[in-house]
Amino acid sequence: MTPHVLSLLPESDVAWFTLIKPLVADFPDGVDFGKDSHGEKVVLSCHILAHAIGKVLNIWCVDGFFHPFYSHSWLKTEAGNVIDVYPVGILSGPILVHDTGNFASPVKHLYEANISVNLDVVSQPWMVSAIKIAEAIIRPMVSAKPQ
Repeated sequence: MTPHVLSLLPESDVAWFTLIKPLVADFPDGVDFGKDSHGEKVVLSCHILAHAIGKVLNIWCVDGFFHPFYSHSWLKTEAGNVIDVYPVGILSGPILVHDTGNFASPVKHLYEANISVNLDVVSQPWMVSAIKIAEAIIRPMVSAKPQ
């Protein structure tokens, strides 16, 4: 079956999604990301994964909230669609959410950009360090990016 949404998405977004899927699937378990400001072990999060993939592939990473109140980070394509590399409460990922045009997914309303997430979470020194560790893992996994 070919989902109808595939006819609505730009080929470049599908190519990005196709490239990102194995990066997420093959990301190793048990990576030591160090400790946070409270001395707690840093675990892989949407913030770490989205920022690392965004940096390596040069895709815009957005920080904000997954409604109603979950601090979250995701990727946004040039066409404006969402690639959520680590969806909140979903046993799968990444997902590609059609976020443009007249037939956009209703799921798009769950993503709300908000700079406070960047200031409060992503810019913390321990998070910056964890993102760099993830980048170092992802970079060799990338063979080529879509044109």
